[in-house]
Amino acid sequence: MKSPLLSFDAFWYEDADKRAQTDQEINQYGGTIISSYSPTRQLEGHFDANIIHIITWADPGQKLAFQKLISTLGPVVKHTSLALNNLPQLNSPQKDEEQSTAIYMMNVLWYKGNEGVEKYAQYSQAVLPFLKKYGACAVEGYKPVEVPGDLNGDLNGDLNGDFNGGFNPQTIFFVRWPSRDVFIQFISDPAFQKISPLRKDALEKALLTETIKMPKP
Repeated sequence: MKSPLLSFDAFWYEDADKRAQTDQEINQYGGTIISSYSPTRQLEGHFDANIIHIITWADPGQKLAFQKLISTLGPVVKHTSLALNNLPQLNSPQKDEEQSTAIYMMNVLWYKGNEGVEKYAQYSQAVLPFLKKYGACAVEGYKPVEVPGDLNGDLNGDLNGDFNGGFNPQTIFFVRWPSRDVFIQFISDPAFQKISPLRKDALEKALLTETIKMPKP
């Protein structure tokens, strides 16, 4: 029996209401959607997918079969997919309770080599007191990994903007904030602004996308 596969899948639709068809196909091909996010605002970089799913697949072969199907689904204009490893240290041990005002910041990171990884680790430690102060927490985090075959990559046309060379980040994680206003208070905090250069120095490129969490299909 093959090991399950975890994946990040983003979809662009000609009509956002067509999501249900894709979700049904994911289920039929052995995938289970564990979380879904809908981007609402771009803060850094540009990634305007209609929906982002984190999916577990019982068998990588089923995921590959779904990938081949995607090109035949009329509602899907573009699709990008990444195999993932779970990063427990970025996952909140607390129950992720729904709240009407809550937003989920998707952080997608490319580091400046090993030095960038180290600097971002310093930033991560320095920012923890601010997350606690403002009631924020990481709810799930992942590291994209290489897998055999065609499970990773951009389908149905190239991604535009910052990703003409392919969507190949080094880390993806989601941070839950009580509200957009609270997030603005956080980034406006003078004490936080003193440590924010650590993040800039650590990263070659980044996406910071505000999303809302969608109910599971």
